[in-house]
Amino acid sequence: MNPELRREWAYVILAFAVTGGVLAGLGLVAGPAALYLLFPPAVLLAYAARAGAAPTRRALFDGVILGAAALFVARGVGVILLNIRLIEEWDFQAFWVWGRAAAMGLNPYLPESVAQASAASGMEPSKLFVDQVLAAGFPYPPPTMLLLRPFAGFDQQTGVVLWYLFHGALLVLGIRLLWKLVLPDSGLVGLALTTALLVGMRSTQTTLHLAQTHFIILTAILLYCRSRERFGGGVWLAVGMATKPWVALLLLLQLVRRRWRVIAGAVAGTVAFLGAAALAFGPGMVKSYLTLPAVARMPTRYFSSVVNQSLLATILRVSAEKQSIHLDPRESPTALLLFALIGGALILATVWLMHRLGPGRDDLAICLNVTLGLLLYPGTLYHYSMMLLAPLFWVWARRDELRLPTAVATAIVTVPFVLVGSSHAQYVFVAIAFSWLAFATIAWRVVRAAAVAPGDPTGAVPRPA
Repeated sequence: MNPELRREWAYVILAFAVTGGVLAGLGLVAGPAALYLLFPPAVLLAYAARAGAAPTRRALFDGVILGAAALFVARGVGVILLNIRLIEEWDFQAFWVWGRAAAMGLNPYLPESVAQASAASGMEPSKLFVDQVLAAGFPYPPPTMLLLRPFAGFDQQTGVVLWYLFHGALLVLGIRLLWKLVLPDSGLVGLALTTALLVGMRSTQTTLHLAQTHFIILTAILLYCRSRERFGGGVWLAVGMATKPWVALLLLLQLVRRRWRVIAGAVAGTVAFLGAAALAFGPGMVKSYLTLPAVARMPTRYFSSVVNQSLLATILRVSAEKQSIHLDPRESPTALLLFALIGGALILATVWLMHRLGPGRDDLAICLNVTLGLLLYPGTLYHYSMMLLAPLFWVWARRDELRLPTAVATAIVTVPFVLVGSSHAQYVFVAIAFSWLAFATIAWRVVRAAAVAPGDPTGAVPRPA
């Protein structure tokens, strides 16, 4: 190895070690708010500055990005291993016991069936788990059981290992898809940047901790973005909808564009999944989902607890006289009316912007559509904010195309990171609302630019060659 290359590697290793140590120290000593105030600008500005830098300086920038990626990947792996050794109550156990009821030939939409599956497995659930999981029954559409049932055929310890292997593979696939979509010609450093931002987001770490299903949705949405004008794009949306129903709100763009083949793909995929669920578990289970009042069985706190960061939950919390009071939207007509008015205004604004952007700016329209879906879905929990990363990262990568100064684009990414990361769940709604407002402002600028240069279908904002 020649001296010049040896020196560059020394700089990479030095920056790698310093970055990992500084970020770890900030997280442990100064707290998550300080960590997330520094982390996104450090890696984003390092990547932006490396293009025209001398070899040694570029090596330092590369070390910063690689160090951040390694730190958060290592932390994520540690979270997974800890959860495998000691499976925590809540998300995975809820998925497993619902699937276990189906594996026993019971109907998971019946609370007594879920309670029977829990008792047979020897679980000792807390009262809160009983109230929100066992007493409520399975809350998702039947196709979701196609995902849960295979893992519930094993004991919990084996099931959680297989679950993490499956979702870990999807996370790797999601990172690769996002890298190729946002920074297609950036090489391994671009891959490291993508990994650092996605895995480093606190809601991604929470997704790993809770063994949640967002990596399926991330992969499905990224694949939908690649084929958003074709039948297959709708099928990928159906995959996401089968996992979490909020993905159905992404069909709004297709309605605006009148892409009936995409909508047909989503409908066909949903029907196919429903048919597969009926064949696998019997038509009675599908009928139960359509006839049993699953929402009515959900405890009141589900709709207004701080872990719910949707627009409706935020309105309910603001409307409550005391923080400990959980309002029931089914008995709060004023809150529902306010939600309808604000939600309707957001829908109209989003539809107008997507229409004015035109098909040449579908990428920006999808950013608006994703954040709108997270705002409007009444069941948006705090860890759903992981889905903000892809649109935020896309906007940053297209900052020159969108005529955004690097500092402004970096701030747009950093603010949600700080809001999501600075508390357990408290400011996630603000992060989602901020992201929608940022995308809407950028879209408005593009629309205004198109009015000045009407011959340019991209809104007079040049695309990179």
